[in-house]
This record gives sequence, C-alpha cells and structure tokens, in this order.
Amino acid sequence: MTTQPMPTSGDASGWQRPREITLATRLLWVTLLLGVLNSMLQWSHLREVGSVGFILTVQGGTLFVMVWLVIQISRGRNWARILFLLLFVAGIALEPRVVLASLTISPVGGAIALVQILMQLVSFYLLFVSPGRAWYAGATH
Repeated sequence: MTTQPMPTSGDASGWQRPREITLATRLLWVTLLLGVLNSMLQWSHLREVGSVGFILTVQGGTLFVMVWLVIQISRGRNWARILFLLLFVAGIALEPRVVLASLTISPVGGAIALVQILMQLVSFYLLFVSPGRAWYAGATH
C-alpha cells in the first residue's frame, strides 16, 4: 500500500497514517489491556511477593509509560517506536522465566503473556517494515 502525502487532523507527520500503523497501535493497546487483565488474574500471587503499594506503583508507572509511548507511536514519533522496541528487547530476556512462572501460577495468565509477546512482535513488524517505515521516515519532528 502506498500513502499519499495528505494532511489529516491530529496527525503530526502531515501524512495519512497507513492502516498498518493503525493496526499496530491497536495491537499495542490490546497488549496493554491484556497486561492489566493478567495482573488482575495473578493479583493474589503478586501480593505474596510485594506490598500493595509497591505493586501498584510499579505496575501503574509501567502502564503510564507504555500508554504514553503508544500515544506517541500513533502520532508518528519515530523515537517512540524505537524506544518501545528497545524496552521490549531489554525485557524479553526475562520473559521465558516470567511466562513459565505465569503458566505455573495461572495457565490462563501464561497464555495471555504468550499472546502479548506475539501481538507485540506483529506490531513491531508493522511499525518497522514499509509502509510503516516510510511513514516514520517522512515524519517532520
């Protein structure tokens, strides 16, 4: 799919957002919602490893940063998609242990974690391969 340079409201790049970018950001929103659901499913276990205040601070702070990054990604901020990818790569090293622990605690929670990883990988593909790459390259910020 090719994109026409057309101004659209709310689009800081001045280019029409490719549908692949819209799909990628929707997938990222769903992964965030799945993360909240997974935290709720595993709340009793989380309470065993930390205080409520600590859990809410860490998870709330993480959610805030990730929501902010997805918003920036959807606005065409190239640095946001790169930062999101770097955070994913940094976190993926711990993911096998997290998923295995999740599967032990809650098979549904482990399955949700696997689905989140797959959805994020699809999102990164859409964000970093054309037409997504071209859209971010054409962004003027």
